[in-house]
Parts: sequence; structure tokens; C-alpha cells
Amino acid sequence: MAHNHDLVTSAAIYDATFSGLNSIVLGSFGKTVMFFCPTILLAEPALDSASNKSASNLDVKYEMRREIMLKHSVLGLSASRLSHNGSIDLAILTLNGVSVWQYEPEFIIDLINQKFENNERAVLEMIQ
Repeated sequence: MAHNHDLVTSAAIYDATFSGLNSIVLGSFGKTVMFFCPTILLAEPALDSASNKSASNLDVKYEMRREIMLKHSVLGLSASRLSHNGSIDLAILTLNGVSVWQYEPEFIIDLINQKFENNERAVLEMIQ
């Protein structure tokens, strides 16, 4: 697949995974859009020398999680609220025109409900 990553022509940074952390999206002349998403690695707590308090270190590692093959070379990427449904969409500009990649509204609603349920469970566990 290395022949598809010949020349990076554009980049966009936005929260593509709804994790609260920005992903890096790269477009290439080889007709590929690559999504590099963050993974949080917990490191050993370090001692802050100024305050003698323990400070947690978060190490973020980016891995390619998704690769989209297109029919034409990518000339530009833009992340914006194009559909006005509350999520950020990705506009992909190619030699043939513009494609807008967006999530289904039902997926977004289900994801928000899951986050509320998980948060509610965490709060209940803290109280008990």
C-alpha cells in the first residue's frame, strides 16, 4: 500500500472519533485519505519537582485506523460543520469535485446516549 501514500497533498485536524482528542487526516496524490487517530497510553506518574506533587503523564500515540481509497487524487481537506447536524464533517476536494463525508445522525444520537449512560453509571459508582 505504500505506493498510495506517494505525496501528501493536504491535511486536516479534527475530532473524527468523538473521543475529545483530535485526529490527523492526510490526503495524498495517490488517491488515499488516511485517518490517524489517537490512543492514550498511561505512563508512570512523575514527581513534579516544583510542587513535590505527583503528576500523571499521558502519552498519546497516533495510529492509522482507517484508509479510504478514492477514484481521484486528493487536492484538499477541510473539516467543518457543513450539514448543521452538530458534528464536524470532512470535505474532500479531488480532481473530480468535492465529496462530503459525514456521520449518520442516528449514529451520533446513539453515541451521545452511550456517553450519557456511561457518565451516569460513573457518577452512581462514585456516590455509592
